[in-house]
Amino acid sequence: MDEKIFEQLLDKQSKELKKDYASQGKFLLEQFDKKTSVIAEQFGSLKDKVDATFEMTGKLTEDMDIVRGELRIIRNNLSRKVDHEEFEGLEKKVIFLEKKLQKA
Repeated sequence: MDEKIFEQLLDKQSKELKKDYASQGKFLLEQFDKKTSVIAEQFGSLKDKVDATFEMTGKLTEDMDIVRGELRIIRNNLSRKVDHEEFEGLEKKVIFLEKKLQKA
C-alpha cells in the first residue's frame, strides 16, 4: 500500500512539475517575444538613421563636386592675375624707366 501512495504522490508531483514547466516555458516565450519586439523597433529606428546619413553623405558628395569645380575656376582666374609682390616690382621698374626717359 505504501507503494501505491508513493506512486500517486509521484504522479501528482510529476503533473504539477509539468504544469509549472509549461507555464514557465510560456512565460519565457512571452518575455523573449517582448525583447525581440524591442530589438526590432530599435533596429527600425537605426535603419532610418543610417538611411538619412547615407542620403546626407550623397548630398555632401554632390556639394563637394560643385565646390571642386568652383575652386578650379578660381585657380584658373588667379593664375592669370599677377602676384602682388611681382606687381610692386614691375611698378618700381616702370617708375625707374619713366625717370630715365624724363632725364633723356
